Amino acid sequence: MCSVSATSQEQLDGHLVGQRHMKAVRATAKKASTAVPDSILASVIKADEVKKPKSKDFSIYRTPSGKYYCAPCDLTLNSESQFAQHVESKKHKTRRVK
Repeated sequence: MCSVSATSQEQLDGHLVGQRHMKAVRATAKKASTAVPDSILASVIKADEVKKPKSKDFSIYRTPSGKYYCAPCDLTLNSESQFAQHVESKKHKTRRVK
């Protein structure tokens, strides 16, 4: 935001509480027409909204035709999203146990 560099944590901490950084924070908040969070909880909630759960890589189950194959269930699915849903299903989980 401020395009500054620091050679130590102390320098960075000094900048973060300094007038120049605080002015940049206020300007950014006004530009985005959003208020600076009132509490730590608001910051955490906003950070959680940004984080997306990482999806698993199912490419190893892809067949040469582009479909997805589940060997324990002997099932072929058309898309990765269908395959992901199948892997989380009760039917698949019970077949894996056997």
